[in-house]
Amino acid sequence: MNRNGRDVDCMLDRENETLWYDGAEISLRPKLFAVLDYLVMHPNRLLTRRELLSNVWSDVYVSPEIIKTYVRDLRKLLHDDPRAPCYIETRHGRGYRFIGSIEIKSAAKNESASCYF
Repeated sequence: MNRNGRDVDCMLDRENETLWYDGAEISLRPKLFAVLDYLVMHPNRLLTRRELLSNVWSDVYVSPEIIKTYVRDLRKLLHDDPRAPCYIETRHGRGYRFIGSIEIKSAAKNESASCYF
């Protein structure tokens, strides 16, 4: 469901690193995909900025503020309102939680598995 209260189909294609939102394929930059993938693969779990940084940017130092930028970009793509989130919830001063429902297409299994919360 998006911020307009409308049900939408949402699928994360891990093999092709793309997001399908309401029937449209959305290509994501590699790090943007990595942030979304990490959030989705740890549903309903509070993820700190430190954890996201160490898992997505493990090979390079970046400012912790970059997480805000990436989460903002993901919210725009998912039409998610931070004041009434359907996908990414902010826990101020603590981190983020993925609270949405999304279908996951995994490269390892080459099959789809639904994760609904």
